[in-house]
Amino acid sequence: MKKNSNKKIGQGSKKRFGSNKKSSKTKNNSNRPFLGLFILLIMCFCAGFFTYKGLDFVFKDSVDKKSELTNLANIEIKESNNARNLNLQKNRSNLENKSENLKEKNNYQEVVASINKNKEDISINSDLKLDYSLTKISKINSDESFKNIKVSKENSQNTQYFTHNYTQIEKFRDKIPKLVIIIDDVASYEHINEIKKINLKLTPSLMPASKDFPNTPKIAKNLEFYMIHLPLEALNYNSNSIKTLKANDSFEEISKEIYKIRKDFPNAKFINNHTGSKFTSNKKAVIKLLNALDKYGFIFIDSKTISNSKVEEVLKSKNQKYIFRDVFLDNTQNLKDIENELKKAVQIAKKRGFAIAIGHPKKQTLKVLRNSGDILKGVEVVYLRDIYEKY
Repeated sequence: MKKNSNKKIGQGSKKRFGSNKKSSKTKNNSNRPFLGLFILLIMCFCAGFFTYKGLDFVFKDSVDKKSELTNLANIEIKESNNARNLNLQKNRSNLENKSENLKEKNNYQEVVASINKNKEDISINSDLKLDYSLTKISKINSDESFKNIKVSKENSQNTQYFTHNYTQIEKFRDKIPKLVIIIDDVASYEHINEIKKINLKLTPSLMPASKDFPNTPKIAKNLEFYMIHLPLEALNYNSNSIKTLKANDSFEEISKEIYKIRKDFPNAKFINNHTGSKFTSNKKAVIKLLNALDKYGFIFIDSKTISNSKVEEVLKSKNQKYIFRDVFLDNTQNLKDIENELKKAVQIAKKRGFAIAIGHPKKQTLKVLRNSGDILKGVEVVYLRDIYEKY
């Protein structure tokens, strides 16, 4: 009975020991899932970290380029804004210029009104009288300048005033009328010294160099402005001591003389005639002379020593400007006569905007010019070159 009980006891103890082993194994197995989860989290973190770094490396350049493009776009926007501001400033200046042009337009209208109010008869010289009237002033064009002024002539013989280009006069008209005073026959230092004593811009017309006048090229070198006084053949006057071009001279002879003058006076631009009543009334002679002057770069001013001068006709056929004398100051050496002729020149300048008078370096003429302050009020005495564009 006892043996059997011992066996049972032994067997029971074995069974208990085995059951303890099983319970420890189950405890160990229950801790393993937490460890695996922790390892999985670490692996996910590492994978995410390396993925981020990889993507950052791949897309870094594109991000930098995008920011660079953005900066460039901002710069272009700033530049376009600056350009827009410049355009606005230009538009403002254009508007201001337009307003100034409108003001000038009003000034032109006032000038024309004053012309119409002061229509008077004036005589050009003791032999020729000129009556004129401004009959119509055209509408102002888009440039705010006067386009055309039609002029009517009552005396068909008096053509001097009307040969000017009247489509240009109002366009170029200055507020102060201009008067050119040419002093012919200038041939010595004494003449120049007397002219310089007069506080006016007188235009000396120098005689070409000759035996009688050898110093004129030297005199010209010290002058601010001068022109040439070319001797031409007259109807009733001849001078053996002065080289005078004749109406029957060939083109070669005339051209040779003009070439010599060009060499002696390289800066000269204008030439007017000394005497020349026979020469300038001969159309063939005038054509030869003007062709020679064109060849050597001179512009001819008609002294109008005869009423039927052909210079205007020939110049028109050549499509060139016709420039001429309006008044002779000293047909006589009477002081009162000279003053009256100067007043006529001033009247023409005030009416038309400009005029040309011719005098000589004579005692009485220079005296009148020295004391001409009152007569010349309202006009400006200028060199011939200063009104050339008005013809």
